Amino acid sequence: MDSIAGMQLFIHIVEQGSLAGAARKIDLTPSAVSRKLSDLEQELGVILFRRSTRKLSLTESGELLYRKAKLIVADVERVKSELSRLSNTPSGALRVTAPAAFGRLVIAPRLKVFFKHYPEIEIGLSLSDQFQDVVGEGYDIAIRQWQPTDTNLRASHLADIELVMCASPDYLQQHGTPQKVADLKQHNCLTFRSQAGVNHWQFFNQSNAIETVDVRGNFYSDDIGTLLSCALNGQGIIRSANWLVDEYLRNGRLVAVLADIPTHPKYKGIYALFSEHRLLSPKARVFIDFLKQSILQESWNRLGNV
Repeated sequence: MDSIAGMQLFIHIVEQGSLAGAARKIDLTPSAVSRKLSDLEQELGVILFRRSTRKLSLTESGELLYRKAKLIVADVERVKSELSRLSNTPSGALRVTAPAAFGRLVIAPRLKVFFKHYPEIEIGLSLSDQFQDVVGEGYDIAIRQWQPTDTNLRASHLADIELVMCASPDYLQQHGTPQKVADLKQHNCLTFRSQAGVNHWQFFNQSNAIETVDVRGNFYSDDIGTLLSCALNGQGIIRSANWLVDEYLRNGRLVAVLADIPTHPKYKGIYALFSEHRLLSPKARVFIDFLKQSILQESWNRLGNV
């Protein structure tokens, strides 16, 4: 008889306490269960039960088989479940980490449509601007604005973005609009960092060489959303990814500064990172594909609009 089926039958007999109980559990006749048990004992060359008119009791060989068979059958069921997920509708829990503002403003608004297509997937989204160990912390996908140098990670290119400088009309009316890169030294620049100090903003000059300017301001933060709020409130100039400020540039709440001078780097990629050593699951693949397609035609995505 089939070894796995035989072990499953044996486990049912042990856990039901009788051949009749196992027969009811698996919808067979007691005589059929008895015959299959005899076949298993013959195949293994051992007696598994001590039989009496009142009950069955395991022999030493039966106790050993029960312990081992439970583990083997559980492993087989897990493998079958994984294979089923690979061949059927993507489903299950998906752990994703992303930069805080990108998660709130770009990923979260798209999830309603995603879940309409994939109702069997459950997403846990962790938002952090700090570096995280994608594999070590158990994430399936990490969305990041850099390409990995870690050989344990692979990357799927989702978008290309530009860094832009902007300020509110009120701020520029009060303090003037910079006409050249060096003018930034005279302005209140709101900088993205976690410790006090000087920020270095880089640009390409007319000779296509990199020009660096040291900027200062009365406020810095490691949360880009907070910097955006300050800029909208007329506090100073920010340098931000275009996906964050695109809406405000279009509605006039922010105005681009030195827009004809390209920043360095000109483009920054947004990537979905995942483990090099794990087969990318269907649920992770459809999420990455959905996110890439849904942002492809955004005006800020230079990957789809260059």
